[in-house]
Amino acid sequence: KLIIGNKSLKIDGVCFPLAMIYNKENEPVGYVMKRASQNREVYDLQRSLMIRPELEKLFYGWKRHNLVAVCLNIVNTINAIHKYNILLGDINEQNILVDSNSQVYFIDTDSYQIENYPCPVGSATFTHPDILSKNYKTFLRKVEHERFAVATLIFKILLPGFSPYSYQGGSNPASNVKDRNFVFPFYNPSKKISHESSQLSDGIWKLIWDNLPNNIREAFYSTFALGEIREINDPLVDEEIDKVSNNKWDVKRGWINILSKYISELERGYHKNDLFPTSRKCKKKDRKSTRLN
Repeated sequence: KLIIGNKSLKIDGVCFPLAMIYNKENEPVGYVMKRASQNREVYDLQRSLMIRPELEKLFYGWKRHNLVAVCLNIVNTINAIHKYNILLGDINEQNILVDSNSQVYFIDTDSYQIENYPCPVGSATFTHPDILSKNYKTFLRKVEHERFAVATLIFKILLPGFSPYSYQGGSNPASNVKDRNFVFPFYNPSKKISHESSQLSDGIWKLIWDNLPNNIREAFYSTFALGEIREINDPLVDEEIDKVSNNKWDVKRGWINILSKYISELERGYHKNDLFPTSRKCKKKDRKSTRLN
């Protein structure tokens, strides 16, 4: 009723409740919501992007920039929802739909956390380690908990179907999240970071990881290895950028800016655009023309 009563709550692609449905005893039994897409076939992320054969069949011809566009559309939509002081709570691959144009649609919005009403459900893979053992019905999530789930979803889209805490010899999702064992390597000599593990086997996941931009890898490393939760932010406007830095990408390092930079660099050929690359990233000697074929 709080959502329905807020007439200003209109966000493209978010299927909010529009009206309650009651039975003849005047008991609430459901709600009316807008159809996700009128013109295109839509699929939940789990059954489309997270399974390689389905991804390649349903979205034939897609490149990596399409996956990044999906991520960017998701974080922009979540950022818009947060402006209304609403948290999704139960972020997972089945509550977001996608079409062949990389547009996204949010469903199951009746469980969103609003005011003092907690989201009563959740998935272990997307649950922040600090609240993993709690009953979802008994507390209000914080925005940091939401940001952890967002980072997890981005990871699972860019490495289609692979969870950040999955690894060779790992246990169930809840145990893996609780252990916080992030096995993907990250190196930054200037910051004296040398993070590596023998629990990540060579193969497609390591190849995808190796081909991600360094700032994407650092954002994942910070989130899943160090517990430093990355923000979801609005891109800064030009006037704000000029006051802080000449390089707009180095100003505010939330997911919107990070993903915007990635898609821009893909369009300019700075990274491999394959969904599933078959070789490691290689750089040309001339930095001014560092393009990958």
